[in-house]
Amino acid sequence: MYLDIGNEHLVREAALSGRRAASETAIILVICVKGLTRVRRDYSRYSITTSFFSAQELDDLIVALRSLGFYVQHFHDEVEFINWAAEGGLDALRQINKLVYAGSINGTGPGRRCLIPSFCALEGIETLNSDAYSSAINRHKFHWTKLLGSFGLRVPTSWLFEPGKSWLAGSTPSPGERVIAKALHEDSSIGVSAEGVGEWSPKIAQHVVELASDLNQAIMVQSFIAGMEVEVPVLELGAVRFAAPTVLLNNSGASDAADFLTYDLVWDDRYRYGAHEMLTPMHQTRLRAAAIQACELLNFRFFSRVDFRLDAAGNEYIIDISTTPHLTRQSSYAHLFATLGLEYADVLAALVGAKLAAARPQSSAQY
Repeated sequence: MYLDIGNEHLVREAALSGRRAASETAIILVICVKGLTRVRRDYSRYSITTSFFSAQELDDLIVALRSLGFYVQHFHDEVEFINWAAEGGLDALRQINKLVYAGSINGTGPGRRCLIPSFCALEGIETLNSDAYSSAINRHKFHWTKLLGSFGLRVPTSWLFEPGKSWLAGSTPSPGERVIAKALHEDSSIGVSAEGVGEWSPKIAQHVVELASDLNQAIMVQSFIAGMEVEVPVLELGAVRFAAPTVLLNNSGASDAADFLTYDLVWDDRYRYGAHEMLTPMHQTRLRAAAIQACELLNFRFFSRVDFRLDAAGNEYIIDISTTPHLTRQSSYAHLFATLGLEYADVLAALVGAKLAAARPQSSAQY
């Protein structure tokens, strides 16, 4: 089973708590949408819009929330929301609970995911996201990789190329070592391509230099871990935090050890999720423990996610983290809730329930 009976019960109770609070709760969505949001800054080859919701994904989210009785208001980007809130828009809402959820975000480079948590903290507005610090470190791959590694969590060996400064501490991969190049501050596989994966060579080194120039940021190069990729949703419900490993598959239903999510695959949503039974009980236990420890160390809140690769020896390596995993119908969270026999709307209801259990906004709902 994905979750033991006790944790499954907590999920159901959180969803029920969220449903009960719906009539007195306003959900303010700050989510960028493909074709609708004005892109404030972008890259020429790798557009940040790959991380935006599609119009259909946004509609699914809003319809699900409204079907439960939540009041929902959506803003296409952070500036639009901040201007509205500063003019008293939030104060004018009649609902007792007013909760802001920042999903896909605008702009490029470091730190931008912390804008909404910072603003809301300043104004005393409740959010469904992690705090500003956790949201910021989430977008600096090299820092969180080194931090988690220092606590004994298994992470790939990493190197950092800084444009204008060359390689950090003069350290580079050894010739012939299999590596993968990643944009330091971006998500949704922005900057990841076949040209940046392979045995370390002058050709890949040149690709790193060009990628740093294209994206105007440092590039992290990591040892490529060949093996199964696993997304692990981590849920914080009250005083309990637990995790549910979910195997990532390609569209053919396979989990090839040499596969990796490129920018093009993410853009086209060419992936899906497989049964957790593909993992041995031992691997499930270790993945859960490592994911929970990572989220506790970084103080991720409510719903978060940790991604792993399992090598040929069965060792788990953390390759990515997210304070704000997508909660679309094609997400590991939606997959998890479906396996529990819950509706898509329960994903959102449980997120609200998680907030109610932690912050206790005014509410007649009992968790």
